[in-house]
Amino acid sequence: MSSQTNADDLMHCLLEEIGKVEKLQEVAEKEAGAGGPANAHCDGASFVHVRDGSDLNPYFAKGVDFARLEADRKLESLNPHEFIFLRELEKDEVIAARDSRKKSTLSPGENVASRISGGTERYHAKIRGHVIVIGNLFHILPSDVNGRLAARTDAENLSAFLDIHPAAGRGKMPDLQAVKEYLEKKNIRYGIREATIVEALNACAESRLAVLAVPVSKGFAPVAGKAGSIEYFFDRDFQGPVHLDLDEKGKVDYRKVEWIPVVTEDQLLARVTPAVPGVDGMDVSGRVLPAKAVPRSYLVPGRNVRAENSDTEFYSEINGCVQLNGSLLDVMNVFVVNSDVDYHTGNVRFDGNIMITGSVRKGFEVEAEGDILILGNAEPSRIKAGRDIHVKGGVLGAGKGRFGLEAGREVTAGYTENAWVEAQGDILIENFSLQSFLYSSGRILLEKKRGSIIGGEALAAKSLEAKALGSTAGIKTCVAAGVDYALKRRQVSLKRQEADLKEAMIKIDRFLRSLLELASRGALEPSKAQMLKDIAVRRKQILKASAAITIRRQELEYQQEHLEPGRIKAIEVAHPEVYITVRGRSIKVVETHYRSLFRLDEKTDLIVRGPA
Repeated sequence: MSSQTNADDLMHCLLEEIGKVEKLQEVAEKEAGAGGPANAHCDGASFVHVRDGSDLNPYFAKGVDFARLEADRKLESLNPHEFIFLRELEKDEVIAARDSRKKSTLSPGENVASRISGGTERYHAKIRGHVIVIGNLFHILPSDVNGRLAARTDAENLSAFLDIHPAAGRGKMPDLQAVKEYLEKKNIRYGIREATIVEALNACAESRLAVLAVPVSKGFAPVAGKAGSIEYFFDRDFQGPVHLDLDEKGKVDYRKVEWIPVVTEDQLLARVTPAVPGVDGMDVSGRVLPAKAVPRSYLVPGRNVRAENSDTEFYSEINGCVQLNGSLLDVMNVFVVNSDVDYHTGNVRFDGNIMITGSVRKGFEVEAEGDILILGNAEPSRIKAGRDIHVKGGVLGAGKGRFGLEAGREVTAGYTENAWVEAQGDILIENFSLQSFLYSSGRILLEKKRGSIIGGEALAAKSLEAKALGSTAGIKTCVAAGVDYALKRRQVSLKRQEADLKEAMIKIDRFLRSLLELASRGALEPSKAQMLKDIAVRRKQILKASAAITIRRQELEYQQEHLEPGRIKAIEVAHPEVYITVRGRSIKVVETHYRSLFRLDEKTDLIVRGPA
């Protein structure tokens, strides 16, 4: 607080005080002229100044005057400075006496004592002060009042403000230590502004006026951090389609086929900008206000990737294709088969990605940890990929359960015929699916060219969409959504394991009964006794394993029950003899439906058809 500001405040207070004194003089002159009670006003609160209360019971002693206030006023809210025009009574001085023969008009209130003598009850002031009548009670308003403090905080508890009310009479003003102790009791203990408090105390003591909203404490809000980021130097969103460029002779240069991002040795793959953590805040009570957690951006160097500069820059160690699986960054070798997979090549297995420029012939196997790209056809064979399988031509199978494709993510194909295809992600077929068996933990989509599913079986965990379902020839076609084949397969496997463990437990218990019978007759050899202990340990292990398998099977059942509702969409037409299943509910299409969407109605638990 500057000296100029302090001088202005003091001048303002002085003018207010002079104005009050002039009002009091005016009231006194009016009362003296009228010889009776007069009205006065102070700070907007009206009261009546009574100089002679001898006509009341109790009747007031000579020279005792009082102020009469509205009944809703509170004694503790009054400021002694407002009533300096009243005569001040000393402690034990008589205020009034009560005539028991008359009806009592007023009763004693705060700071008033009574003494009875000769049938008259006299009232004395317990303390030095002014007589105040509120309603039908008369009180002594203390002349000696200590300075009063009142603190409050804002809604966020980041700032605290103090009101300092002046002392009256012989009362004492609080000092800095008293203020600090008061704030401590109010749980205000951080960022105390001692200099501001001292200035406010001095101003209140000099002006004898309240100093309000003094900023005595200031906390600080938490500062948000900055999220980290990752800059990639390869096309991480590239997933195809494959574009094959022809040379001048109309041939494909397969060395230039870009089906996944290709990088070179020592190429910078990504740069991580670390997150900047936020700064915790502090409220006026000293409580830490934690800054919000900042999302961490990080990469994990995988195969053929090295990290430099404190794990902020990532480089390829080989020429190959880059794969980003979540936060794991790998660079994989690409194994190119520049021919068919047949008797000349044998089966092909590779821990990276495989590109086959020809076809996979009947009876052969291709397996890769990454992606598999086949530019020709996939004849009846076993093809398994940790990620995606792309077949530019068709997938030709040998019926249900014989040969097939299995992908950890997505399968795309030109068409399928009598094929078996499984995908943990989506299955996308460009043309048609004929008498094939398609199982997807994601979606099955046939939206281009013919886009038909004719015969066979197609199960999708999420949704199935095709231009046409079935055919005009009425070939039986089964389609389903809201069923995850992989979950069901694991459930079946776990049930089989439970049965095997149960059978093993029966055999173990049979051995235990035999051994225990021998032991009861004392015919159990020492080696058999040890066998008995070993079997008991094994029995516990099997019980524990069986319980874990049961819990896992129940978890899978729960996941199956809480899959997406699933829907089946016939973009153009659904022919008769199409069997539609959604979440275990089935219907048979008996007449041709155009542009139809089949879904499960939650209220009726029935499959309903609507517009596609």
